Parts: sequence; C-alpha cells; structure tokens
Amino acid sequence: MYRAVLSTPGGVGRTDYINAVLLDSHRQKDHFIVTQTPLHTTIIDFWKLVYDFNVHTIVMMENYKHEDDTCAEYWPEEKKMKQFEPFFIDSIAVYQQDNITIRHFKIHSMLNPKVQAREIRQFQFNACNDTDFVPKSKSMFLDLFDLVKDWQNVSCEDESPVIVHCKDGATHSGFYVAISNICEAMLHDGDVDVYHTVKRVKKRRTQIVDLVEQYRFCYKVLWDYMNMRLPGGTLTNMMDHTQADKLYNVGSLSLPSYTSHLEYSQFDYS
Repeated sequence: MYRAVLSTPGGVGRTDYINAVLLDSHRQKDHFIVTQTPLHTTIIDFWKLVYDFNVHTIVMMENYKHEDDTCAEYWPEEKKMKQFEPFFIDSIAVYQQDNITIRHFKIHSMLNPKVQAREIRQFQFNACNDTDFVPKSKSMFLDLFDLVKDWQNVSCEDESPVIVHCKDGATHSGFYVAISNICEAMLHDGDVDVYHTVKRVKKRRTQIVDLVEQYRFCYKVLWDYMNMRLPGGTLTNMMDHTQADKLYNVGSLSLPSYTSHLEYSQFDYS
C-alpha cells in the first residue's frame, strides 16, 4: 500500500486519511512522502503526518505569498509558538538563500510530553509558480537539492522520510522527487536511466512528470549536475552556465544514449 496512513489519534470526525503517497528514493523504500499543501482544514493532519512518520525535513515546492483557499500558513511566525492540536510548533529561525527560504521548527506533542521536541527544517522553493510547469532555473533547483542533502547529513537524519508538498500534491513535488532520484543515482552509481527512474515514480502517482517539457528538464538538470556539481565534472572549468545552456537547444541534449525517449510520441509509461 502506497498511501500514508495517520496513526496519531484525531479529533471528532477525523480519520487516518490524508492526501499523501509514499515514493521510493533511489536507495530507500518509501523515503519521500508527496502530499498536497495543507489547507486550513488539514493543517492538523499535516502535522500528524510529520509526527507519525518521524519527519525532519519538509520541502515546500510553492512560492507562498499569502494564505488563500489552496494554501494555509501551517507554521507560526519566527520566534513564536503556535498550537495545532495536539502539537505545539515552535518557530526557531528563518534564513534566506537566494530563492530558497529555510525555516527551523521544533514540534512538541501533548500526547507524549516526556518525548524530546523534534527539530525540523522546512525548505521553501520560491522559484515555483502555478503557471510554469518547470522551474525557471536549473541551478536554483540543484541548490535546493544540495541544501536538503546537507541538512540531512548534518542532522544524521538522512534515512528519515522527507515530506514534499505542492498545491496539487503531484506536479512540483513529484518533479522534485524524480530529479532527486536521478541525481542520487548519478552520485552513487555513476550512471542513471532517466526514463525508467521517472517511470518508477509515476507508477505510484501518474500525474508526476506529465509533460514533455518536464521530462526534458530532467535531462537538463542532470547535465548540469554531472558537469557542474559532481567532483571532476568535465565542464566545470570549460564553460559557464550561459555556454552550457546553448547545448540544450541541440535535439540530443548532448545525451545521445537517451535521445530515443525525448520525443513526445515515445513518452509512454504503460
């Protein structure tokens, strides 16, 4: 079963249901929890999800500016604490790095008052919006990936699940999972099959990477990751990002072994 099931007791009328699905990472089963951005009516369920699955990392794939019917501010202001029954959320600090906002929380459970508060980092990717199905910047996307991995390594919580959320619980959040798995495969194995990596993610939530533009972006990010982020990248000292971008106009994306999958007519996941 791929659905995330809540276990913390709820209030009147609440069930174990939340709009969330478990996705595998490259090396770990059910490492990602992809879900819808909390609404006013689901904030408590969201924090149950965080608590029940021992989550220390939240990736917010949304350019949040204000509360509306599709997005609720599920955290308190900096240096303040707020109750979302049965939890107290303490906002410790907020940092800004380019288009990524990093918030440091602590979650306290009234159901387990003797248990030490858990530290959580939320990484908000502000380069997402509702009109663009792919991020405007490959480098900022990789910055987000690196920041999340650094936090998991420093906190020694690299094996705990990561919640990734966006407005529909698929488009941007699933995109992050797919690219994360692609980069992880290249990092640890030195090779990656993009087509089958995306296909495995789509088996559990079919709306993920649903457009050819998104599929192409996976290759573009992989190209940058291989040549500008990994140690010994062949392009690191040869060209800047502007020069590298020119290569993306080439039909093969300079990845000839994958070109057979780039045509939309062949983008078949059945």
